[in-house]
Amino acid sequence: MRFTLSILLFFLIFISCKDKNVEPVSNYNKVAIDSLYTLEVPKYMEVMNSLYDQASLQYGSRKKDAYTVVINESKKDFIGYFHKIKMYNENLSVIKNYAAAQVNYFREEMKATKIEQYELTKINNYNAHQFRIEHRVNHYKIAYLIAYIETENDLFMIMNWTRLNKFDQFENEFKDINGSFKLIQK
Repeated sequence: MRFTLSILLFFLIFISCKDKNVEPVSNYNKVAIDSLYTLEVPKYMEVMNSLYDQASLQYGSRKKDAYTVVINESKKDFIGYFHKIKMYNENLSVIKNYAAAQVNYFREEMKATKIEQYELTKINNYNAHQFRIEHRVNHYKIAYLIAYIETENDLFMIMNWTRLNKFDQFENEFKDINGSFKLIQK
């Protein structure tokens, strides 16, 4: 009887101490860029301004060898330029044209060794495409998880990468980063 009362007392104390309003601790920091968008990056990443000159966001960790950048451009400018050089395919959506152009760059210029479309087609109600791409840089095999996102006025490329042998370790974090993209409502 005494044992049963002890268990019951422990259970009641445990239940009464549990605060249902406490939010889970996040391993991500929300970063706002130029009053345009937010993205959640892992807390171990820090600002790194030397990753890609045209990127609006550059975060990474040399210690963990994981990096994220965001490149954005005007949708109107992209469409106009690709019409001008006669590479815009009217049979495809804007996001499919954008993703095709970027993936083609990896294939042709960066000599990608593997390109595969990934599972995502929407990010927070925006049309999106996601690819896993592998290629070599010097003697290193690099793996990327890249999301291409179309908003009303802009196109975004979220590029996450690490060494190929570490990709499985970071894949879920890279998915979380891509899935956290949100425009800031003005």
